[in-house]
Amino acid sequence: MKRHSTQLIAVFTLVVLAACGNVTDGSPTTDEVQARLEQPNGGYELADETPAFANTELFAAAGLLDAQLEVDDELTEAPEVMALSQPENGAIPPRRFVLVAVWGQPRVDWSVPTPSNWSGAISVNKGAVLARRTVRFDPEDTLLPRNNSQVLPFVSYTQPHHDGLVVNIFDDPNSPLPVQGQVTIQLAHLGQPIVIPYDQLDGFRQLVTVDSLGNKLLIAAEAIPHNACAAGFLLGHWHRLAPGAGFFIGQWNGDNGALHGHLLGIYGSNAAHEQIFFGKYIGLGGQARGILAGGYDNGHFSGMWHGVNGPEGVISGVYHETIAGPETGGLFLGGWARTNCP
Repeated sequence: MKRHSTQLIAVFTLVVLAACGNVTDGSPTTDEVQARLEQPNGGYELADETPAFANTELFAAAGLLDAQLEVDDELTEAPEVMALSQPENGAIPPRRFVLVAVWGQPRVDWSVPTPSNWSGAISVNKGAVLARRTVRFDPEDTLLPRNNSQVLPFVSYTQPHHDGLVVNIFDDPNSPLPVQGQVTIQLAHLGQPIVIPYDQLDGFRQLVTVDSLGNKLLIAAEAIPHNACAAGFLLGHWHRLAPGAGFFIGQWNGDNGALHGHLLGIYGSNAAHEQIFFGKYIGLGGQARGILAGGYDNGHFSGMWHGVNGPEGVISGVYHETIAGPETGGLFLGGWARTNCP
């Protein structure tokens, strides 16, 4: 994403996190975050909020208020895709996955001297891949015409920021090919492609440092269940205030990239020297959906979220904590999976 990057600057004027979990104007201090890390659930409570925690300008400035741009993939109704996405009664249902890949600068960096060409394709050797959403695509970033349901080509350039894609992957249980299914992510600036077997996609997380300019590639994937459970992904900003203290702000998205709600939270080292985080997830109307709690270390985080009836599911992902310059915000990408279902 080469233009409109000024919208990210405002994200770092985040808000004081009051003890009840509500948000007011201001900026959290290191002392405030560290004090909340010693409170049960970080001080958050399962109480409804104003939509976007009453900070629509903040979430809009961060590019997190609205859903990522939905894609009308031209092959959605191709016969071979329909057979996988909507199998006939009695047919073996295919394995389904949501995969999110984000590439470029974790935060706006105006010092990046040249654009990076990330054009390439996400392809599979069995089944099909469908585009669901684009992440921060500019007009010159585009999906290319498709004539093969196993290859999704695109054009993408970044300079001070990042782009990305949300795709669904369908395995083919009736394929005659004597090979294991795998997805390949080929990006021009990456060089060597990343190949992920289908058997590793459920809960897959990876963060790759691509070059000396600070360009990163973040990948997260989840299996999409066929039962009453649900899964999706998390995307947002991971902001370092000081060593051992910071906050995050982000989106909670479904398995096709649809925006379900927003989240915010705090992270850092508590008095016991544990690296922990707490947060709160709310629906688009401000409805309290859950309290988040877990741990983080060395670019990875994992934990659970709890609702009024106890544990709801699990979350995990990767983060990059940028520390250069006056602003120290980074990026996180992860997945969620509901566990309180049959």
